Amino acid sequence: MARLDQIPEKERLNPEAVVESIAAVGRPAFYEPDAAHIIEKLVPLLKPEDVVAIFSNGGFDGIHGSFWKS
Repeated sequence: MARLDQIPEKERLNPEAVVESIAAVGRPAFYEPDAAHIIEKLVPLLKPEDVVAIFSNGGFDGIHGSFWKS
């Protein structure tokens, strides 16, 4: 997250807690530390005709293009 240091630590989003909350209601949820790990986790789960939408506020390690192979 850009300028994370400007948000007091106790007010920052805790990704692990979000994943736990989602999983607690029976939904699959994952947290991965970077783009490479996201791709590694996501690709085996994809099925034909799936659509992946990537939202980020920056380049995010090139996840929008360089990790995807045809």
